[in-house]
Amino acid sequence: MNWSFPIRHKWRTALVFTIILSLMLVKNIVDKQNAEELNSTFNSVYEDRLVVEQYIYQLSKLLYENRLMLDGCADQEALVSIGQRLETNNRHMDEIIEAYAHTHLTENEAVVFGHLQKDIAAIEELEFTYLADLRDPVLVQNDAVVFNTTFMNAIGHLNELSNIQMEIGKAMRDNSNKVIAGSTLLSQLEMGVLVLFGWFVQSLIFSARLSAVKKDLKFGLN
Repeated sequence: MNWSFPIRHKWRTALVFTIILSLMLVKNIVDKQNAEELNSTFNSVYEDRLVVEQYIYQLSKLLYENRLMLDGCADQEALVSIGQRLETNNRHMDEIIEAYAHTHLTENEAVVFGHLQKDIAAIEELEFTYLADLRDPVLVQNDAVVFNTTFMNAIGHLNELSNIQMEIGKAMRDNSNKVIAGSTLLSQLEMGVLVLFGWFVQSLIFSARLSAVKKDLKFGLN
């Protein structure tokens, strides 16, 4: 263990300390980056996924409410009341669509969302066309066919958007698991380095004591 004598091998000691400090510095930087990435992921899960899923549910609910109102509109007396309720629901849908547009959209999600916007805009026009043509059975029947087709397209796009949220959420979860696994590995590496560092310090102390004992023995012989 002559290599560990502090006087003869100070450069080795300095090198070991430098390596250990460098490793710990790198780990701290990586830990900070991982923490920021996890924080960003959690914020995105809430702001861009959970909230969006709620938007999708609300849009589906309002669309079905409007359709039920139209299906139950059997006479002219109900037109004014239904028209007002349709306007209220449509205003809410427009607000939700605007809020949805300000979330982070993936490339595929943006395409599907664009189709949904067109569907809802068309449905809002068709609803009042349907009410205006209520007195004419032929026109109403034709309106109903177009309305049902557009309605089913909108529901299909909402389902597709919901599936996208699930896929993105799963990808975020997998990425978070990788980040956590990487941090765990670095923590284990750090623990191993600290153990080696402790062993190195003990070796230095033991060598220093051994050197002192040898000096005392030589001094006694004189």
